[in-house]
Amino acid sequence: MQKTMKKYREHVKKVETSNPKTGVYTQKLNHEAAAINQKEIEQLEASTRRFLGQDIVSSSLDEINELGRKLEHALTTVRARKANLYEEQERCLLEENARLWQEKTSLCQKHVGISPPQYSMKEKDMVDCSENKQFTEVETDLFIGLRLS
Repeated sequence: MQKTMKKYREHVKKVETSNPKTGVYTQKLNHEAAAINQKEIEQLEASTRRFLGQDIVSSSLDEINELGRKLEHALTTVRARKANLYEEQERCLLEENARLWQEKTSLCQKHVGISPPQYSMKEKDMVDCSENKQFTEVETDLFIGLRLS
């Protein structure tokens, strides 16, 4: 295999040296590709600066309006994604709450032999919250209205 690769490389070198037009043509293509790549890079950098608002003075009114539309679209997309994530999180929490409530019910029946009172989902939340909190009265110096001093 190594011999074959060596023969191939030698053959390629011979072909390139025997035909000088091929080497010149290859160099010309490489220079053109580099020039095209440089132009594309400059255009992308200018576009990036405009999107970041750094070079907005050189932009036309139509470009600024288009940028505004793109920003609004992106903002709408982000808000929709955020809403979907919150809905998914809420759904997962409700499922977890229902699972924990069922576990609580089964544990009450298993260990105590009683069944917990049946509540609706909102009542469950209110009961669970009120069981864990102690209410204390706090006095403050807050006053609603005009002070008479």
